[in-house]
Amino acid sequence: MTAGYKVSLTGLMVAMSMAATACSSTNPAAPSALPTIAAAAPFELSGRVVGAGGAGLAGVEITLSKGDEERRGVTDEDGRFRVTGLDAGDWTATLNCKGYEERAFQVVMNGNLTINFDLIPQ
Repeated sequence: MTAGYKVSLTGLMVAMSMAATACSSTNPAAPSALPTIAAAAPFELSGRVVGAGGAGLAGVEITLSKGDEERRGVTDEDGRFRVTGLDAGDWTATLNCKGYEERAFQVVMNGNLTINFDLIPQ
């Protein structure tokens, strides 16, 4: 029974090897290339900022910082925002809007992320 297991495993390994070779020769984004592409791709933080009653807030300044890096964004008329170019890791999101308390949140980027923030009136 052990010999049959070894033959099956060897056959499986040969089949997998042939499939990987065929894939990499015909597909420029073969699995062997994906880790390099994924590691180089920056992430995106998007979402909505709301005030009292859940209404979207326009013109909220959003600053994301990590060490010496900084990215900025501003909410649109519905309170929606999108900040791109974020590397993986821990970022601090600071939100500023006239008439509201400044808020700061820790955000861990390990892929694209959607978060809704709420601001408290002063």
